[in-house]
Amino acid sequence: MPVRVVAEGNGWSAFIPGVPVAVDGESFDETMCELVDALRAYAEDWQLRLRDAPNHRDNHGLVQLIKRVDDDQLRDWLSAVVASRDWTDGACDPTDDTRDQMDDTLAAKPSP
Repeated sequence: MPVRVVAEGNGWSAFIPGVPVAVDGESFDETMCELVDALRAYAEDWQLRLRDAPNHRDNHGLVQLIKRVDDDQLRDWLSAVVASRDWTDGACDPTDDTRDQMDDTLAAKPSP
């Protein structure tokens, strides 16, 4: 799943192409927490009404993942997806400071 995170101004924005979820936060951690909350809300809406919509049917796997993990696991998974991205693809070009901040954020997380 391609999670996009962009340093903007004094904060961060995150979105997932193909999923109507976009969030902003002052820090990377806050943005990841907001993304978890937004994904939980999306999964609930998907269960209630969106699963029959043609443009949402393909998100079944994502919804199942969201339902099966707790918030910490989902946040850690999203952070790992962001950290593993190939930032040279032109979709997002963070500064070295951005990479350092993401690395520090992920390194501070205890291992499961």
